Amino acid sequence: MYSQFTPVDPDFYDIVNDYQHQVLVIHYFNADGALDTVRNEFVRLIQSGKDGDFALLKNGERVRLDRIITIHGRPGPAFDEYDSYANQCLDCMGGMD
Repeated sequence: MYSQFTPVDPDFYDIVNDYQHQVLVIHYFNADGALDTVRNEFVRLIQSGKDGDFALLKNGERVRLDRIITIHGRPGPAFDEYDSYANQCLDCMGGMD
C-alpha cells in the first residue's frame, strides 16, 4: 500500500512528458515499498488527486511519480530517499551476526 502522495516539483511533470511514446527504464519504489524496475513505453500522465499522479505505461502499469527513483537515467523525486536507503549502515556489524 502506497503512503500518502508527496507533491512533485512541477518541472518533473515536464521532464516525464518529454518522454511520451518512448520506451523507458524506470526504477521506483512499488506500492509495497520494495525496489522495482520496469521497461516499457510511456503513454501519458494520469493526475488522480489524492491517490497521486502516475506515469501510465503501454502495458497498463501505473508508476506513481513521487516514488520514481530514476526515469531514463534521470533522478526522480524518490532519488534522495533511495540514496539514503542504499547507504544505511548495516547495524555497524557489517552484516555479521
